[in-house]
Amino acid sequence: MPRNMLVGRLTMHRDGFGFVIPEATSLDASLKARLAGDVFIAPHATGSSMHGDRVLVEVGTIRPQIVDVLYVSSKTGEGIEKVKETLAQHAATLPLVGQPWPLSWVKVEQALLARPEHNIDDRMYFGLCKSKKVQAEMAQGTLGGYLHDLGKMLYFRDDPVLKSIVVLKPNWITKAISLVLEDPVTRMAGGILEHADLARIWSVDEDGRSYARSLYPVFLRLMERFDLSYQIVPVIPGQYPTQSLVPQLLPHDEPQGVKRLWPPDTKAPGQAHVEMVYRFDLCQRAL
Repeated sequence: MPRNMLVGRLTMHRDGFGFVIPEATSLDASLKARLAGDVFIAPHATGSSMHGDRVLVEVGTIRPQIVDVLYVSSKTGEGIEKVKETLAQHAATLPLVGQPWPLSWVKVEQALLARPEHNIDDRMYFGLCKSKKVQAEMAQGTLGGYLHDLGKMLYFRDDPVLKSIVVLKPNWITKAISLVLEDPVTRMAGGILEHADLARIWSVDEDGRSYARSLYPVFLRLMERFDLSYQIVPVIPGQYPTQSLVPQLLPHDEPQGVKRLWPPDTKAPGQAHVEMVYRFDLCQRAL
């Protein structure tokens, strides 16, 4: 087996990417010294592989997680230009940066960036690609994945809720999500987001235009994909969820009246229970 290849077990994430846990016996000594853990597999590279499959992986350039340490003064602004310069230098070495593209792909990118809308549906996207001589299969696959990875647009082709929408202005989505994370009513409710409140939260965008109600499920799904919220399962089976939990808005203090699974005073003779207590000097938000 080539020295830059390994065998391992694939663990898939719900967002489409995965990690391969290498088998120690398949690792070349030089490759083993370069690996810092499991091997990340991007969504477009998983192919037809499924969770739990034993796969063969070709390892390319291994990039360190921390490439530099920089210091910036928030008071004087000293160091900001150095950060910009360093970011540009490292960004120039990323796999998709500087890669030659067919002229038809460049025309698609330019046409998308020139559109004034915040989002379009997938049919409009495919039609635009077709007008630039890019077939639907390529538009949905390689080109769509590249434009998404480069941050030119948001296109989750593998998600049943999100695959029909192409977001042309990613900052627009960021602003919509921030309206939930900054909502005082949801914070006062202990992080419980009532879906009935979405019309109030998403009434108008930063340009003063109304959010279409058809976008509410899209926004909620995006928050779930980024682990910013989780739908609460209804008490009655078969009903649609009407609430979501927003971890970032959870209170720091434990709510009163929490029912413990093993109250200390109910332990029967001869039985024992185990509790794990975590104590932190600093409590991070959404922990």
